[in-house]
Amino acid sequence: YPQDLCLRGDYTLLSILIRNLVNNAALHAPGSLLTIRYQTGELIFENEPLSQQGVEFKESTGIGLSIVERVSNHLGYELTSDLEDGLFRVRLKLEPIRLC
Repeated sequence: YPQDLCLRGDYTLLSILIRNLVNNAALHAPGSLLTIRYQTGELIFENEPLSQQGVEFKESTGIGLSIVERVSNHLGYELTSDLEDGLFRVRLKLEPIRLC
C-alpha cells in the first residue's frame, strides 16, 4: 500500500473492522494464507475458503462480517465480498482516499 495512505474514520472503528476481517479468515480458513493488499482505491482481504482446503467448516454466529458491514457503512466505505478464482475476497472501497 502507499506509505502516505490515510484512512478516513475513527481509529477504534477502523481497528474493529480490520481485526474482524483478519479474525474471520483465521476462524473460517485456519492455516490458509490471508493476503491484504491495496489496489486502485480498495483494501482487499483474500484467502482460500475452507471448502477449497477440505477442512470441515466450523459454525459461527456470522456476527463478525455483520459488524464489518455496519462499521463500513458508518464510516462511509463500500464493502463487497465474493468467491472468485478459488478465493474468498472482501473489498473495502476507500474512495475518496487522500494521501498524507
